[in-house]
Amino acid sequence: MSIVESNNNSGTDFIDIDLTPIRRKKLRINGDNTKILELNTTDIGIVSRLSEFYPKLDELQKQFNTLEVKFDNDGNLTDESFFAAGETVKEIDEKMREYVDAIFDSNVSELCAPDGNMFDPINGSYRFEYIIEALANVYSDEIQKNIEKRKETIGKHTAKYKGRKKKEDN
Repeated sequence: MSIVESNNNSGTDFIDIDLTPIRRKKLRINGDNTKILELNTTDIGIVSRLSEFYPKLDELQKQFNTLEVKFDNDGNLTDESFFAAGETVKEIDEKMREYVDAIFDSNVSELCAPDGNMFDPINGSYRFEYIIEALANVYSDEIQKNIEKRKETIGKHTAKYKGRKKKEDN
Protein backbone atom coordinates (compact mmCIF):
# COMPACT_ATOMS: atom_id res chain seq x y z
CA MET A 1 0.00 0.00 0.00
CA SER A 2 1.29 3.40 -0.91
CA ILE A 3 0.57 6.63 0.95
CA VAL A 4 1.74 9.90 -0.57
CA GLU A 5 1.23 13.35 0.91
CA SER A 6 0.58 16.01 -1.69
CA ASN A 7 -0.46 19.61 -2.02
CA ASN A 8 -2.96 20.72 -4.64
CA ASN A 9 -1.51 24.25 -4.87
CA SER A 10 -4.57 25.71 -3.16
CA GLY A 11 -3.14 25.26 0.30
CA THR A 12 -5.08 22.06 1.00
CA ASP A 13 -2.97 19.03 1.79
CA PHE A 14 -4.12 15.59 0.78
CA ILE A 15 -2.99 12.15 1.67
CA ASP A 16 -3.24 9.95 -1.40
CA ILE A 17 -3.84 6.26 -0.78
CA ASP A 18 -3.25 3.77 -3.58
CA LEU A 19 -6.07 1.21 -3.50
CA THR A 20 -5.66 0.01 -7.10
CA PRO A 21 -5.02 -3.60 -5.99
CA ILE A 22 -8.60 -3.83 -4.68
CA ARG A 23 -10.31 -2.55 -7.80
CA ARG A 24 -12.18 -4.86 -10.13
CA LYS A 25 -10.11 -6.86 -12.61
CA LYS A 26 -10.71 -6.43 -16.33
CA LEU A 27 -11.39 -9.60 -18.29
CA ARG A 28 -11.43 -9.46 -22.09
CA ILE A 29 -14.06 -11.75 -23.56
CA ASN A 30 -12.87 -13.84 -26.53
CA GLY A 31 -10.01 -11.41 -27.24
CA ASP A 32 -12.52 -8.68 -28.15
CA ASN A 33 -11.40 -5.26 -26.88
CA THR A 34 -15.00 -4.04 -27.00
CA LYS A 35 -16.09 -6.71 -24.50
CA ILE A 36 -14.34 -5.93 -21.23
CA LEU A 37 -15.95 -7.46 -18.17
CA GLU A 38 -14.99 -5.97 -14.80
CA LEU A 39 -15.21 -8.36 -11.85
CA ASN A 40 -14.04 -8.43 -8.26
CA THR A 41 -12.27 -11.77 -8.70
CA THR A 42 -11.36 -12.04 -5.02
CA ASP A 43 -14.94 -11.56 -3.81
CA ILE A 44 -15.59 -14.43 -1.39
CA GLY A 45 -19.27 -13.40 -1.44
CA ILE A 46 -19.61 -15.20 -4.75
CA VAL A 47 -19.99 -18.44 -2.78
CA SER A 48 -23.18 -17.25 -1.08
CA ARG A 49 -24.53 -15.77 -4.31
CA LEU A 50 -23.90 -19.05 -6.14
CA SER A 51 -25.66 -20.89 -3.31
CA GLU A 52 -28.61 -18.53 -3.60
CA PHE A 53 -29.00 -18.28 -7.37
CA TYR A 54 -27.83 -21.63 -8.78
CA PRO A 55 -30.90 -23.51 -7.47
CA LYS A 56 -33.05 -20.82 -9.10
CA LEU A 57 -31.21 -21.33 -12.38
CA ASP A 58 -31.75 -25.09 -12.09
CA GLU A 59 -35.46 -24.47 -11.53
CA LEU A 60 -35.65 -22.32 -14.66
CA GLN A 61 -33.79 -25.01 -16.59
CA LYS A 62 -36.37 -27.58 -15.46
CA GLN A 63 -39.15 -25.21 -16.46
CA PHE A 64 -37.62 -24.92 -19.94
CA ASN A 65 -37.10 -28.68 -20.24
CA THR A 66 -40.76 -29.35 -19.45
CA LEU A 67 -42.10 -26.66 -21.76
CA GLU A 68 -45.10 -28.10 -23.57
CA VAL A 69 -46.10 -27.29 -27.10
CA LYS A 70 -49.37 -28.41 -28.63
CA PHE A 71 -50.00 -29.79 -32.07
CA ASP A 72 -53.22 -29.87 -34.03
CA ASN A 73 -54.78 -33.05 -35.41
CA ASP A 74 -52.54 -32.89 -38.49
CA GLY A 75 -49.40 -32.81 -36.34
CA ASN A 76 -48.72 -29.11 -36.91
CA LEU A 77 -47.67 -26.80 -34.14
CA THR A 78 -50.56 -24.50 -33.29
CA ASP A 79 -49.98 -20.76 -33.54
CA GLU A 80 -51.23 -20.27 -30.00
CA SER A 81 -48.84 -22.88 -28.62
CA PHE A 82 -45.95 -21.54 -30.69
CA PHE A 83 -46.38 -17.96 -29.44
CA ALA A 84 -46.98 -19.04 -25.84
CA ALA A 85 -43.81 -21.16 -25.90
CA GLY A 86 -41.86 -18.27 -27.40
CA GLU A 87 -43.02 -15.93 -24.65
CA THR A 88 -42.13 -18.47 -21.95
CA VAL A 89 -38.67 -18.99 -23.47
CA LYS A 90 -38.11 -15.22 -23.47
CA GLU A 91 -39.19 -14.91 -19.81
CA ILE A 92 -36.94 -17.80 -18.73
CA ASP A 93 -33.96 -16.34 -20.59
CA GLU A 94 -34.46 -12.88 -19.06
CA LYS A 95 -34.66 -14.35 -15.54
CA MET A 96 -31.54 -16.48 -16.16
CA ARG A 97 -29.62 -13.42 -17.32
CA GLU A 98 -30.73 -11.55 -14.19
CA TYR A 99 -29.51 -14.39 -11.95
CA VAL A 100 -26.15 -14.80 -13.72
CA ASP A 101 -25.54 -11.05 -13.46
CA ALA A 102 -26.44 -11.16 -9.75
CA ILE A 103 -24.01 -14.01 -9.09
CA PHE A 104 -21.10 -11.99 -10.46
CA ASP A 105 -22.42 -8.54 -9.52
CA SER A 106 -21.77 -7.38 -13.08
CA ASN A 107 -23.20 -7.27 -16.60
CA VAL A 108 -21.97 -10.78 -17.45
CA SER A 109 -24.90 -11.80 -19.65
CA GLU A 110 -24.63 -8.68 -21.81
CA LEU A 111 -20.95 -9.27 -22.56
CA CYS A 112 -20.70 -13.06 -22.49
CA ALA A 113 -24.03 -13.91 -24.13
CA PRO A 114 -25.12 -10.99 -26.31
CA ASP A 115 -27.12 -13.35 -28.50
CA GLY A 116 -28.87 -16.67 -28.12
CA ASN A 117 -30.45 -17.88 -24.92
CA MET A 118 -28.86 -18.78 -21.61
CA PHE A 119 -30.09 -22.36 -21.97
CA ASP A 120 -28.63 -22.93 -25.46
CA PRO A 121 -26.59 -26.16 -25.46
CA ILE A 122 -22.82 -25.46 -25.57
CA ASN A 123 -20.34 -28.37 -25.45
CA GLY A 124 -22.67 -30.56 -23.39
CA SER A 125 -23.70 -27.78 -21.01
CA TYR A 126 -26.22 -24.99 -21.10
CA ARG A 127 -24.82 -21.58 -22.00
CA PHE A 128 -25.37 -20.26 -18.45
CA GLU A 129 -23.44 -23.21 -16.99
CA TYR A 130 -20.57 -22.74 -19.43
CA ILE A 131 -20.27 -19.04 -18.55
CA ILE A 132 -20.52 -19.61 -14.80
CA GLU A 133 -17.88 -22.35 -14.86
CA ALA A 134 -15.46 -20.27 -16.93
CA LEU A 135 -15.80 -17.24 -14.66
CA ALA A 136 -15.84 -19.28 -11.44
CA ASN A 137 -12.47 -20.73 -12.48
CA VAL A 138 -11.05 -17.20 -12.66
CA TYR A 139 -12.35 -16.52 -9.14
CA SER A 140 -10.95 -19.80 -7.85
CA ASP A 141 -7.51 -19.10 -9.31
CA GLU A 142 -7.40 -15.52 -8.00
CA ILE A 143 -8.61 -16.44 -4.52
CA GLN A 144 -6.14 -19.34 -4.28
CA LYS A 145 -3.27 -17.10 -5.45
CA ASN A 146 -4.16 -14.53 -2.80
CA ILE A 147 -4.43 -17.17 -0.07
CA GLU A 148 -0.91 -18.32 -0.94
CA LYS A 149 0.36 -14.72 -0.79
CA ARG A 150 -1.31 -14.32 2.61
CA LYS A 151 0.39 -17.48 3.89
CA GLU A 152 3.75 -16.09 2.76
CA THR A 153 3.10 -12.81 4.55
CA ILE A 154 2.09 -14.59 7.75
CA GLY A 155 5.15 -16.83 7.45
CA LYS A 156 7.44 -13.81 7.25
CA HIS A 157 5.91 -12.33 10.39
CA THR A 158 5.95 -15.56 12.38
CA ALA A 159 9.35 -16.87 11.24
CA LYS A 160 11.14 -15.08 14.06
CA TYR A 161 9.02 -16.95 16.60
CA LYS A 162 9.54 -20.43 15.18
CA GLY A 163 11.91 -22.58 17.13
CA ARG A 164 11.45 -20.68 20.36
CA LYS A 165 10.32 -22.78 23.24
CA LYS A 166 7.42 -21.54 25.22
CA LYS A 167 8.44 -20.56 28.76
CA GLU A 168 6.66 -22.59 31.32
CA ASP A 169 5.24 -20.96 34.41
CA ASN A 170 6.89 -22.18 37.60
